[in-house]
Amino acid sequence: MRHFILFLFLIINYNIYPNYRHIKPYKKSEVIKVVSGSYTAVGVNNPYDAIHAFNRRISDNFGGYINQKIDSALLEINNSGIKADIKSLEIYINPYTLTVNWTANIGESSDGNSYTNIDSRGSAGGGPSAIEPQLKKMFAKHPGKNHVLLLDFNINLIMCYDSHGIKKSNCNGQINIRPWFYKFY
Repeated sequence: MRHFILFLFLIINYNIYPNYRHIKPYKKSEVIKVVSGSYTAVGVNNPYDAIHAFNRRISDNFGGYINQKIDSALLEINNSGIKADIKSLEIYINPYTLTVNWTANIGESSDGNSYTNIDSRGSAGGGPSAIEPQLKKMFAKHPGKNHVLLLDFNINLIMCYDSHGIKKSNCNGQINIRPWFYKFY
């Protein structure tokens, strides 16, 4: 009976709290550096737009600044003479606390490319048709570099906060959080 309850708990929580998202399987021995961070959008205007500000929003500079942290780790590894790559990117969003936790595992490139940057564009509720028009401008920020889609993060998040980032008395409705992460070499 205990195993059944644990199994039921895991199924329920899997649907409520989306699991970490991995790019691809990797061996822990391939990881040279782990970079991680967290941020919360509680009390922030337009919190569901803010929740997918993995780097920062132009309007108010709110965000997790994931790009700078990962770019710095890539630079450090590349400067040591090893061609760097992002082995995995794991993202967890808790809809009840509007907290984002993320971890990037950086290691030696297995495709021979030396990755130097990460960047993303996304949408809260708009889907691919809202993201695609943003890509050309993003790619232009990385002139002369090739890009590879690293992660198409796609979850439906239960909505527990109002437009001012204040917790509602009950959670209702869902919003699709959909950023596309690209790595550059």
